[in-house]
Formats: sequence, C-alpha cells, structure tokens
Amino acid sequence: MCAEHRFRIVLVSRYEDFGFSAPTFSFGCSLLLTPTATATQRSRHEIMGTNYSGAMTRRAAVLALSALPIASYATALQQNRASPHETISTNLNGKEVSITYGRPYLKGREFGKDVAPYGQVWRLGADEATKLTLTSSVKVQGGPELPTGSYSLWAIPGKEKWTLVVNKAADVWGTNYDRSQDVARFEVPVHTTAPVEEFTITLKKKSTNSAEITFAWSTQMVSATVAVA
Repeated sequence: MCAEHRFRIVLVSRYEDFGFSAPTFSFGCSLLLTPTATATQRSRHEIMGTNYSGAMTRRAAVLALSALPIASYATALQQNRASPHETISTNLNGKEVSITYGRPYLKGREFGKDVAPYGQVWRLGADEATKLTLTSSVKVQGGPELPTGSYSLWAIPGKEKWTLVVNKAADVWGTNYDRSQDVARFEVPVHTTAPVEEFTITLKKKSTNSAEITFAWSTQMVSATVAVA
C-alpha cells in the first residue's frame, strides 16, 4: 500500500469516528515532483496534489494530508452542525467560567419524548456535547472540585428531576458519551417555566465567587450552582 493511501485511511477514520462523511481526496499514486519544477511549483503541487509521472513520494503524502485535519476537520465539524451555537461566560473572582453549546429548536416536537427523551443521556444541546471551560478550580452544586480545564456536560432528563453529569471528555460529538469518564453526577429538581422554543443556558452571577447555571427548554427549567473552589 502506498504512503498516501495509508494516510488517507487514518484521516477518513478520524472523520467517521465523529459521525461525519469523509471528504473525497484527489490524490493518486502518481505524484512525483520532477527536478525541473521550481521551488514554488513544488510547494504548490505538494499541497494541492497535482499529478506528475512516477510514484508519489512519502514526503508529499505527509505534507498534503497532514494539513487537512486542521482546516478541513474544523470546517467539516461546522458543516455537520444542525443548530446554532453560542458561548456564554461569567467572571468569578477574576476567573472565567464559559459554556459553549448548541441551541436546538422544538419545532413542534415534544420534550421528553421526541427530543431529550426521559431517562436517557442527552448532550444538553445539539451537535457536539456541551462544553464547560474553567480557568480556575470550581465546584458544581457543591460536588467534587473540578480542576482548571475543559469538560463536557450531559443530562438525564426526567419529569420531576434531572441528573446533571460532568465528564472529562471535553471535545466529543453528542452521541459519544462514555460514562467511565464521568467526574461528577448530581440531581436537580425540575421547575415549570413559560414555554421556551430554543434551548437556552444562562449563567447568572450570584456573588463574587459563585454563579447559577440555568437550563431551560419547553416548559422545564433546572438550575445548578458553580462556585470557585
């Protein structure tokens, strides 16, 4: 198997792991940069994959394919999103707490049945799992201390209470939940609210070192407290 095919297999597998359709590559086993090509032409053709006679060199395959995960992977992620996304943040005692999440609409669907089914793990949004980023250690709902870093947030909705989950795997697609990576779980009561069409998370500062995180969709609302440890 030639070099570019081996790299293509690795790259395609990375896309498919996240539920994306793999991009189509135009590289063949016939790329060879001739001695007469200028330095500019060689660089351009190595990146674009223009065919020359002969066998493709390993170096050209590495240059062309290793550049794709950075730009193309990020583009593919956004192209596969089904909902708008938003980042909210607050400052606690000079340290930032931020949440990035997808905001799906109900569009006539029933919460707890058609979307976010009761008793099942939900990504707390849409597309990627909701991401919590901390620049200082905090405690959520008085639970264990979470060190500086990023985490994913999940929920198991119910009619009367939700189970909120903090997970170590921060950058995952919303169907790739791994319970073995959980760092905290806690239950919060459900409150009734006016109908909310678009899923909404808010961060409301309560004091210099604490804030309330509220999750609202349909007629359900739950809240949790985050405080600097």
